[in-house]
Amino acid sequence: MHLAVKLSTVIILVVATASNLVAIAQTTPTQPQSDPATREKNLQEARAKYNSVLSTEHINISEKIPINFPVPSYNSNVTSTSFVNSIKGAPTATAGIVTKDSPENVFKWYQDKLRNGGWSFRAAAPKLMDKIGKAGTLFMLEAKKEQQGVKVACLLDPRTRGTNVSVIWVKNRLGN
Repeated sequence: MHLAVKLSTVIILVVATASNLVAIAQTTPTQPQSDPATREKNLQEARAKYNSVLSTEHINISEKIPINFPVPSYNSNVTSTSFVNSIKGAPTATAGIVTKDSPENVFKWYQDKLRNGGWSFRAAAPKLMDKIGKAGTLFMLEAKKEQQGVKVACLLDPRTRGTNVSVIWVKNRLGN
């Protein structure tokens, strides 16, 4: 129960934060996808509008997940990505991925990749997801490896029926 409450609080915040940059840069829902020039223009407008929220000297914000990110990045049917990482202080990063695939398939992919990568993890029980009304629409796990921690959330997007993925990575998680 403690894991689920802790995960749900953090994941909901991070899903909202990581997805907001992507969502802000997207066009209106009536246009399924914008061309790169329009998307870049929208992103620049969003950055100008939300400068006080997005600007800080201690974080980096990008549309691309770096190849050296320590957690595999889901890459099937991906429509957009975002990445936020600390550049000062404790090493942390959040990858946001939007895919057309179902949350259950994406979650199974992450379980396999983390297991095969030597991570130990705990997934939120389906019974708990059912209890909070998210069964089949929200899948969460918390993983550890050496001195690293990861939280993964796969949330159904009710509009597109795809998945919003949030991957939070933290270095030096001693005793957690």
